[in-house]
Amino acid sequence: MLLPVIFMGILLLIFFSVMCLKFCKKTMGCGGKSPKYFSHANKLVAVYMIVFYAIYLSITRRALDIFNCNPVDPPDGYTYTEFTSTDCEGGICRCDDPQELQYQLKPYAMLGIFVYSIGFPVMVVLLTWFYRVQMKLDQLLRAHDLGETRSDAVDAIQLRPRQCRSRTKATYDIRKKFHKLYYHFKPGKVYWMCNILARKFGIAIFALLFRQNVSFMLSCCLLLLFGCYVAQVRHRPYMSNVEKESVKENHRLKAHEAELLLHESSMEGISRDLFMHLQMNRAIVQLQENLERKKNKKRNVVVRSLSAATKQKKVNTSKDFYFDYNTVEQVLISCSIFLCLIAIMFESGQFYRLNPTTGLEELNPDPTSTQFYTAVLVFGSIVLIGSLVYYAIVFMAEVVGHVPIFVRSLCASKKSRQMKRRENEDDDEDDSQFEMVQNNMYANPLADLEAAKKAATREKQRNKQLEKVNADGDKQRMEMMEQMKRLKQENQRNLVSIHGAKSKMTRGAKSRKEMVSL
Repeated sequence: MLLPVIFMGILLLIFFSVMCLKFCKKTMGCGGKSPKYFSHANKLVAVYMIVFYAIYLSITRRALDIFNCNPVDPPDGYTYTEFTSTDCEGGICRCDDPQELQYQLKPYAMLGIFVYSIGFPVMVVLLTWFYRVQMKLDQLLRAHDLGETRSDAVDAIQLRPRQCRSRTKATYDIRKKFHKLYYHFKPGKVYWMCNILARKFGIAIFALLFRQNVSFMLSCCLLLLFGCYVAQVRHRPYMSNVEKESVKENHRLKAHEAELLLHESSMEGISRDLFMHLQMNRAIVQLQENLERKKNKKRNVVVRSLSAATKQKKVNTSKDFYFDYNTVEQVLISCSIFLCLIAIMFESGQFYRLNPTTGLEELNPDPTSTQFYTAVLVFGSIVLIGSLVYYAIVFMAEVVGHVPIFVRSLCASKKSRQMKRRENEDDDEDDSQFEMVQNNMYANPLADLEAAKKAATREKQRNKQLEKVNADGDKQRMEMMEQMKRLKQENQRNLVSIHGAKSKMTRGAKSRKEMVSL
């Protein structure tokens, strides 16, 4: 329970030590520029976030173990904890006894549940809600391989102000401080860490509340895992290296759609999400142009020494990323679901019988039951060991940045194998290109259907807007024609009045001449 507090103390000690080191360098004149005493705080906050996330489940289980009280067999009228301690009588702690350790630890356990188990997810929800726009922009920069330094990060962008949201325009500080909460996910799914924490907390709660009925506890865990699997297949929240191109393409399509709507109608007809993508796309394009100009200036610099040439030389290490994080998550969740089903089979009582002599349960000696028991056990072992081996291969492939050929051949589909064979027949080049192809069992028809529905609704809205624009244009043309008719009629009336006045003037002049002649 005190592990997060201890680790926070260590990080605070590191913070003040680095700050004192910077102050000493300034007083001794070792540094050229004035030091920034708090610039290292963001990285320490990021380290604390990832450590707290790593120990979240263990802390939650430790806090809930205080309330995990069960009777003994045969019962003696008391309940006892699962943990043991030398401070308890006989090492076994009795529950709800003021003289026992479990009763004394109850307030601290409740405090730990509210501060750690509930407080940390609430903090993550508030942070992702408050900085959602900045996190989304930072993930778009990550998809474009930008934002790693302050020079290639967006520090000025025009965004619509949102109520009770952050209005900061700098993404680099957000990345340094909170990137551990969202850097695995797509720009529109930066909140997915909240779902993962809710899944962990739910499993820990089920293990506490339904501990007396193991089958019901496993059924609740199975229901939770199935819901998580459906959500994973529907949303596909992870942004692995193989999906960066699709993320950029989706962002460009939304920005282009916003530009079309902006030309066709006013800003009021554009949704807030589309307009935000348009603003982000303009900021990213401007940033890329600025970086390109800086690179062109550096290319024109004359190299005057060998050391300068070595500094300018960049070693491009190409890494080969093959696995998709969404597929990995789906495989691991499906393995967990399968293991829960196997555990429910073992708890069903199908493979055991009660020994009348000893009164204990033992394996049923029936050959059919024994064979079925062995088959289920073998399947469960294959799933468990296979999932561990699969995760180890993915982990090593991501760390090393290379996937062995035999792993490619095992994970590739038939289509990719045929394409590879055709490429080898066409040319014998060694550098062949692979694509990450998902199995049909992990396809996402719901996402395709939802995307088609959204595209249809957007097309309908665009058609309605075009019809409205055409109707307004027709109305304006009719008004212009009516106005032209009125102007022509007024012009004709004016001409008639002018001719009448001239005729009167000529008649008056003739009459005056006649009178003069007389």
